Amino acid sequence: MVGTNKSMTRYERDKALGYILKNNKADLLKELGLLFDTDNGLVLSPELAQLANIYGYQISGSADNPIISAK
Repeated sequence: MVGTNKSMTRYERDKALGYILKNNKADLLKELGLLFDTDNGLVLSPELAQLANIYGYQISGSADNPIISAK
């Protein structure tokens, strides 16, 4: 729906994150605010960490250069 301010449902968001993981679109993760760097290393949002685990992926590297790989 172009031109509407409709928010994504939880299901749509999970599907979108699944697509990002499966298609190695790591550059989108920082843009979406789902990961960031701290003094202790890379931190993932809880929802991203959970979905990555469900889909069998791990995310490493840094927020500027995240790496998605299969477990």
